[in-house]
Amino acid sequence: MKAIIYCSVPENFWTKKYFGRANQYMLPILGKRLIEFYIDFCVLSNVSDILILHPEYDSDFELFLGNGSKWGVNIKLSACGEDSIDSIAAKNSGFIGGEPTLILNGFFFPFYNKNYGNALSANDKISEHVIANKSKSKALKIADISEKDLEISQPHLHLINADSQKLATPCRPIEIDGIATYFNLNMDLLREHTDNLFMRGYSAESDAYLGMNDVIKTYAEIFPPVIIGDNVQIDSGSIVGEDAIVGDTSIIDMRSNIKKSIIFDHTYIGADLDFDSKIIAGSRIIDPINDIVLDTRDEHFSLALRRNVVKNFIKRICQIPLAILILLPLLLLRGGLFMFGTPAKRRLWIPTASGNAVRVSEYVRSSKSRDVWFFKLSLDRIPKLIAVIGGKMSLIGDTLRDARKDEELLNRYKFYSAGAFTYADSLGHLDPNETLIDDIYYRYNRTLRTDLQLLLCSFPVRLFHTDKNAEV
Repeated sequence: MKAIIYCSVPENFWTKKYFGRANQYMLPILGKRLIEFYIDFCVLSNVSDILILHPEYDSDFELFLGNGSKWGVNIKLSACGEDSIDSIAAKNSGFIGGEPTLILNGFFFPFYNKNYGNALSANDKISEHVIANKSKSKALKIADISEKDLEISQPHLHLINADSQKLATPCRPIEIDGIATYFNLNMDLLREHTDNLFMRGYSAESDAYLGMNDVIKTYAEIFPPVIIGDNVQIDSGSIVGEDAIVGDTSIIDMRSNIKKSIIFDHTYIGADLDFDSKIIAGSRIIDPINDIVLDTRDEHFSLALRRNVVKNFIKRICQIPLAILILLPLLLLRGGLFMFGTPAKRRLWIPTASGNAVRVSEYVRSSKSRDVWFFKLSLDRIPKLIAVIGGKMSLIGDTLRDARKDEELLNRYKFYSAGAFTYADSLGHLDPNETLIDDIYYRYNRTLRTDLQLLLCSFPVRLFHTDKNAEV
């Protein structure tokens, strides 16, 4: 059996108000992307080949899907315009090839039960809940999963070239028609239905799902039901749960409380904050019930950072002589290895506090043995240290970003200050979103002691870290 997933994108759809240009089908539900639940349902329906049609090219979407091997199916992504189901079937007749084909049409949540046919749970229903917003209130009641859900439910589900118009496994399409619906759907699924859905991570206890490489520090507490993504750090004194979903590569700083809330990937939660019934997406705090959006880049939320910037001014006085002290042995080592050559260089423009941009040089990583060892020995820091001495950047600061290419990332971080040494580098992190969270976390928690620790740790971490992200 084959499947076509038609990812239509309505103009001025509600997601744009809250999440900007983000792909609607990459919207997280229970810590997974929405498109993953479409694929899950296809796998349950014994589909072997999936064609995903999307009207807009999205490199992140394409990279995430790959060839489908991580789901055990073959996936092909193709561009398309707005079309009817009949037209989609006709235009893709070559893919269909006369075989039974399931078509999933539009933006919805495919509510399935992976245990159907084995033992249906007595709780296989999404609880009744009231969705309230400024304009209207309505109750959303979704009936129990049953044999009735084997029937095709148009306009979202279609079967062509099939002997029967019944699904192989029941599915009830749930409309996600607004931010309140989206939030309440997540909460209901988290409380009642994780056992019936394919979940990420592992569950050491009932209703608690943890990802890989999570750091949960002493005196931090987690209360189920809760989902924690990969590479999440929860600092001392913080409480996460009940009813909390935390996305990948996020940091929850000290003594913060997260309850009945959704935290998106790559989000930093500052110290001593309380969130209840909220969606936190990067720098945005969303109240889904009252339809309020607050941007934490506003002046009020920048006061703590500004104080830290003033406090760090004294530290900068010592950075030039320290940069010279570090630079001299690196120059001697570089001279001894001159015959082996150097990696390729690139020039980038980094933003400054004055709003202007200055040009600096940076070596480019590659998989060549020479280049790998060039970075392991920290020789790539030489042009950065020279820039520090020239007053173009700080000794310790944020990951280098090109003002021309990383405008969106830089807009999320108001107090950017490039550094020759970074917290992200001392951890061996290279992913742009991951390094952004590291930069913000360090700026909030920076002290003279942590600066010294960072300088001391950076060299051995570089030397012994396996660079899996080297460019080929």
